[in-house]
Amino acid sequence: MEAFNDTYLEALARRDPSTEENLITVFSRPIKNKLRTHLHSAQTIDDAYQETLLRIFSYFRQGKTLRNPACLPAFIHAVTANVALETVRATRRNNCSTNELCDLPDRKPDPEGATITRERCQTVRRILCEMSNADRELLRRICLDDEDRDQICHDFRVTREYLRLLLYRARARFRILIQSEPDFSLPAHPKPAAANPSTHIQYRTSGSRQGAGHSRRGALPFRRAIAG
Repeated sequence: MEAFNDTYLEALARRDPSTEENLITVFSRPIKNKLRTHLHSAQTIDDAYQETLLRIFSYFRQGKTLRNPACLPAFIHAVTANVALETVRATRRNNCSTNELCDLPDRKPDPEGATITRERCQTVRRILCEMSNADRELLRRICLDDEDRDQICHDFRVTREYLRLLLYRARARFRILIQSEPDFSLPAHPKPAAANPSTHIQYRTSGSRQGAGHSRRGALPFRRAIAG
């Protein structure tokens, strides 16, 4: 049985890679099992899984902690349950909006649309330059160059599971930056709203955060924008 104490939580607050990977190893299966009880799509489950890990790590990084470190499993269970329920609600809203669409898009050549696409490509490239070297390299090697994941893991010195989290974070940061641009929009994607991780776990706090998410499906328009 894994021992969770103040030292373990302090390591999470310091972003200690070995501790974060240990948490992923210990809780990966319980988190996914919990999500599968509410969600059915493999893509949706993976998105919710990455969002859950992101919220857990961000919680401790912002100076928050648990009064009783032994409550960490219960805390993670509560975060997972909240993400699952928020994802269900967001998916239902998205499905309702999709069902309201009845007109097919116009497939005729659109010179003005081509100009807009070129301008968006330039915006994407500029946004990438504003990102950190690690995020930019990760997005380029995975989303554009489609490099071997094992080689990327070796270069970044992380496991496959941790690489997925790094990619999720990079996409989330990219999405936030690109959506701040005027007249630039990405395809609609259900994103859970930030929520209190648990009403049952006692914790101390010195800050707040909000979640952000972006799915693998968003890689296609992202890829087209950069390569176009």
